[in-house]
Amino acid sequence: MENSNNPKKYIILVYKKVCELFPNSDIVTNGLEDYLDESTSISIMEDLVLWLQSNSVDCRSEELIDRVKKFSAYCMVLATIQENRGETELPYTHIYTDYIVAFLEELFRKEKTQKLIPHIYSKENLLRNKDYYILHVGKEEYVDVLALY
Repeated sequence: MENSNNPKKYIILVYKKVCELFPNSDIVTNGLEDYLDESTSISIMEDLVLWLQSNSVDCRSEELIDRVKKFSAYCMVLATIQENRGETELPYTHIYTDYIVAFLEELFRKEKTQKLIPHIYSKENLLRNKDYYILHVGKEEYVDVLALY
């Protein structure tokens, strides 16, 4: 794991994984230093969704879907490691919260990226968290995503 005493290590790990999986994304162009000024990985995840929503990206591509799946799985593993180490409070970013708020919720916002959700989030979780998603992304977006299952 990246420099285990560095509270920014999770931001660095998320950044490196995005660069590995999405080498053409704006995150790579922006550079790590742009993200280290912040205390969370939210900006990286938001920027990744903005890039996915851009006209230059085909969200129907099996290759891209596979990369999004790998990124999601990586975030869940990282969140578990972080939880097991008790590194979920400041000065550490909270990967699971960042992932839900800045990545998953943002995928709901555009029809183009809504189609990625069934590949990374189970219908059971979507139904279990219905009230949360209706409150945070809107009923219409929630219904649209649910219809994709």
